[in-house]
Amino acid sequence: MIKKGIVKAVQPNGSWEGKFGVMYKYEVTIGEDTGEYSGKSAQQDKFVIGQEVDYEVTEQGNFGKKIKPVSNFQAGGGASGSSGATFSGGSSFKTNDADRQMMIVKQSSLHRAVDMLIAEKIPKKDVLKIAQSFTDWVMSKEKPAVEKPTVEKVNVKTPINSSSEPLRQVEAFVSASAQEDNDLPF
Repeated sequence: MIKKGIVKAVQPNGSWEGKFGVMYKYEVTIGEDTGEYSGKSAQQDKFVIGQEVDYEVTEQGNFGKKIKPVSNFQAGGGASGSSGATFSGGSSFKTNDADRQMMIVKQSSLHRAVDMLIAEKIPKKDVLKIAQSFTDWVMSKEKPAVEKPTVEKVNVKTPINSSSEPLRQVEAFVSASAQEDNDLPF
């Protein structure tokens, strides 16, 4: 269970060798809880006397009570970087945040436009224009009128001694796809 409390005492209490190297032990008292904290640093900074922290106490059989810090990220408060923005699964950036949504749509649109370039469907000079058209289409409140694509029938010669069933399946798929009513711009 995650708790919140003021750190009352932190006392170094030796070290031990673990699978990740030397671990340093500290006896920590937060509020009414006292337990052991182990960390990689000889100068731990997770528990500072006088500061309020989120922490968790667990009972580990013969090893007694363990206290471990709970980062703001784990507690849902967000871990902040030097920019001051927090990243905690949406606690700071709301899903209706227009700037964030626009960035997501632009990234996705650019990705798809680059895919089209790789598939040699568009020239390199049109990548940003196509990406912007995708973005405009996705972000518009009204769906723009889109022409149904024209599908040209491709004459494919059936190899000798092979079944023409796969060819019929492909032609049926193309024919059915051309009849679908979708309003995608591509």
